[in-house]
Amino acid sequence: MSLSKIPPVLLPALPPSAFRSLPIFHHPNQTIVSNPRTTILAITSTLLTLFLVPQIYADYKTYLSLGPAGLPHNIFGYLATSVLRLIKRETKSVEEYYKSKDQRSFLEVPLGPRNGDRPVLNTHPVPQRQLTEKEGGKEVEEATLQILHTLHAQNPTTVQETMSPHEPSSPGLIVHPSIPASNLGATTLSAWREIGHVHIIDHSSHMVLSPHDCKEVITKGWGERHPCAGRYRGLPNEYLLVYRPRNLEEVRVVENIWRAAVRFATEGGKVERINARMVVKEE
Repeated sequence: MSLSKIPPVLLPALPPSAFRSLPIFHHPNQTIVSNPRTTILAITSTLLTLFLVPQIYADYKTYLSLGPAGLPHNIFGYLATSVLRLIKRETKSVEEYYKSKDQRSFLEVPLGPRNGDRPVLNTHPVPQRQLTEKEGGKEVEEATLQILHTLHAQNPTTVQETMSPHEPSSPGLIVHPSIPASNLGATTLSAWREIGHVHIIDHSSHMVLSPHDCKEVITKGWGERHPCAGRYRGLPNEYLLVYRPRNLEEVRVVENIWRAAVRFATEGGKVERINARMVVKEE
């Protein structure tokens, strides 16, 4: 007998309630029919996970590429910096510095405008690093670090060269421990006596400057504020990132800013005047 001659089998008509009684349509774990709202949430969560997980992982890899800083260089540090995004602030306004009663400048020479655009920075609050405009090579990097060595050598009883209290992997300067806290200004004390430090990975610097000099650095394009400045312990409002110099001429500018940071930290209180000759000589 051919298949075409087999008579069709007719099933009796069943009411809808009969289908709902079947396990596939009604089961404690079957939410597709019984709870549409839960189904929508589950699908949405799945899609968001598929979309966000690759981006979060890429952001985590970027965090690790920035090198060690004040937070753990692992997933726990990444989670911490992710939480700090909730308190981060913009970094280029200067209105608060105009409101300060202390309008002293410690720069030996007023800053001229920095050529070109500002470098691109990473988006993580911590660490704050420079991603572009890293010209100058070893010559610029060595000259930048030499600023620290020279300032310490010229003023061994006033400043101490050590690893940063904020970023233990970065060399920097602090006010010498022999100087009593009563001789220092409130900003210096709030920064844990730190004057500044250099980031080995990009040779940008963090420094604590006077309010007036913060205005100069930001408005002339030489740096910007830390995104957690004034909102996290140890980081006063005057905690700035100074961009990496791109040539020896810019090293001289950065050195001028470094010397201003040392003067502010020391002369802002009752400390003897520092000796700060230029590291990079004029040709």
